[in-house]
Amino acid sequence: MDEILQQLLATEEQAERLVAEARAERAATVAAAEAEAQALEDTFEQQIAAIRASHLEKAEARAAQAIAELNRRYDEENQQLRAAAQENRQAALSAALQAFKPGASD
Repeated sequence: MDEILQQLLATEEQAERLVAEARAERAATVAAAEAEAQALEDTFEQQIAAIRASHLEKAEARAAQAIAELNRRYDEENQQLRAAAQENRQAALSAALQAFKPGASD
């Protein structure tokens, strides 16, 4: 009977060792998974920053292009308005001179 109790005790001790090993392995697995998840999260955050910077750079380039186009259109329109104003000024001066010219009809 002592031998059976000794075997049962040995089996129980072995089972407790296996449980302790399994718990330690589980803790190590959880710690490794947490570290891997943190590394993936850090990589993801870095990628977000790079993607955001890329999109911002493209948006700034498009904005600069749009501003350049608006400035070009503004300059063209400004030149056209100045030309039209100069023509109207010339026509107005001619009409005024004609009106004050001797022999002009009243």
